[in-house]
Amino acid sequence: MAKTQGTVRYAELFPGVEMICQTDSRYMDSFVFAEPEASRTIVRLMNPEGLKAVREKDGGISLSDGEETAFVLPAPVLFDSAETSERSKS
Repeated sequence: MAKTQGTVRYAELFPGVEMICQTDSRYMDSFVFAEPEASRTIVRLMNPEGLKAVREKDGGISLSDGEETAFVLPAPVLFDSAETSERSKS
């Protein structure tokens, strides 16, 4: 199974919301909210044609063709970048 890697950035996916998708053997996306007021509920639907989705014990989801894992959607993580920036300065 061929592996794909790269980064895609969707500026203004919604007003004040940017989405960054990165993939290699795993998939990770980030939603960046310009202001707290821009936060919202985001629901994504997937149709992984030819792949079976399995929820992992850690909350992630692996997608495979039955023989090989195509990629893994890691368990969701939430953080406040303002707090992260302050911690990185200490």
